[in-house]
Amino acid sequence: MKNQPNRAKMARKILVVGGAGYVGSSVAIALRDRGHEITVIDDLSTGYAQQNISKDFHLFRVGDRSRLAPLLESHRFDAVFHFAAVALVEESVRNPQKYFENNVEQTRVLVEEMARTHQGPLVFSSSCAVFGDPQGQKISEDLPKNPMNPYGESKKVAEGLIREACVRGELSAVVLRYFNASGAEPLNRVGERHEPETHLIPLVFRAFQEGKPVFINGADYPTRDATCVRDYVHVADLARAHELAMEHAISQNAIKGTRGVFDDFNLGTESGYSVKEVIDACEKVIGQPIAREVRLRRAGDPPALVANSSKALRVLGFKTEKSLEDVITSAYRWEQIRLGDVTCKKVAFIDRDGTINHDSGYVRDPKDAPIIDGAVAGLRILQSAGYDLVVVSNQSGVGRGKITLAELAAVNADLSLRLKQKGVYLNSFELCHHRPEDACQCRKPSPYLLLNYAKSVGASLSDCVMIGDKFIDLKAGQNAGCRAVGLVRSGYGAETETLPEYLEMSRSHSNVVVGATLFEVALELVTVAD
Repeated sequence: MKNQPNRAKMARKILVVGGAGYVGSSVAIALRDRGHEITVIDDLSTGYAQQNISKDFHLFRVGDRSRLAPLLESHRFDAVFHFAAVALVEESVRNPQKYFENNVEQTRVLVEEMARTHQGPLVFSSSCAVFGDPQGQKISEDLPKNPMNPYGESKKVAEGLIREACVRGELSAVVLRYFNASGAEPLNRVGERHEPETHLIPLVFRAFQEGKPVFINGADYPTRDATCVRDYVHVADLARAHELAMEHAISQNAIKGTRGVFDDFNLGTESGYSVKEVIDACEKVIGQPIAREVRLRRAGDPPALVANSSKALRVLGFKTEKSLEDVITSAYRWEQIRLGDVTCKKVAFIDRDGTINHDSGYVRDPKDAPIIDGAVAGLRILQSAGYDLVVVSNQSGVGRGKITLAELAAVNADLSLRLKQKGVYLNSFELCHHRPEDACQCRKPSPYLLLNYAKSVGASLSDCVMIGDKFIDLKAGQNAGCRAVGLVRSGYGAETETLPEYLEMSRSHSNVVVGATLFEVALELVTVAD
């Protein structure tokens, strides 16, 4: 942010793994505001492209050694923050293998590569789930770890392999255990997006919006109002804790003169709130009553989980500053933003030849249209950010008799299938079959195809983007009134479109971006701005 107060004394170079998820993006944006240089890795399996705040973004799983190793070999990070995880307790019971592969084995690769390339300390995002049922005690770091589900067990095992690497002197690390991360960062640039949503506060707001009751899972617990008690920590407080933990590990490394530092901290408010108390607080913020329905207990839910964070105060100087009202007020503001984002139909209009696939002239055979490097990643980013993906293409070969409609349909079907196999789903092909001399209304740079599709799905063009490798693509987007247009330098346009023309176009339309590939352009279009 410009003119941001309270900058860090020393700017650090930080790698954030899982930086497009809820807590990861909230911490990353706070660190960026403090002046730190942020690089993000995320595979967008549970994160969202519009939550990414870094232009130095890498789309892969952190356990992909072939991608991770070159990145770490070419960078020396002052610290690595690891948030990437799957974290649904009920799913972990059904599919424990998924949780150990993702939360343990992916972490193992990161630890090994960090050790090999001599990176700065690891700050690891863990969970109070490693402790299981504390039998009514506030949870301190030395409480026995008895997880009650595979999710908690996977975090416990991951903590163990990190500790072992530190004991061997290969790494330094700090483990931070959360107690119900909640709320939204102060400027509402990123926030909580989960599908399915399992967290109480956003579920309360969604039930209210839909006119449904909030389900209370059990009202027969040995607590003050017979409902479960949990410790809710604002993500802004968690962001401060992560920076303090990083500086603690770096300073301890300097004192020791070598790697091998290990520490762990439980992060909470030390004041638990019951389910009923949270719903009451939500009613106060909304100003309206919220219907409730009591159901049976869920198996394995402890009556109370509240942190003992005295060690974090003593060693890090960390104490939470945000109240439950702060948590709920910020969460409600964010939920209103998220709801508008979800209900707003957005379209990414994308040229085909030269932008998604190589342009070999009049493409009659799918073998002549290989996908361009970076195109799949770019489409995944746009799809993750909530855009429909619509190909808009001039196919004058049909009008010239160079290619039949059946051949064109086969090429498009093959492209759709290849992209689907990579997790990308095209919503539509909007095509002009005419020659330039036919003076039709649908050939780009005419906006006709864009306007027609947007009208058919109820999309506002002020929320849409147009991307292509030629200026006619950008002009079609501008003529349609798109929010932004992007020029990809991967097709014939890289040879035919000149810089003076691009500069002139930029002057006439402020939201023009350019990149070597569709990945670069998509990243620029969706990254959270400073």
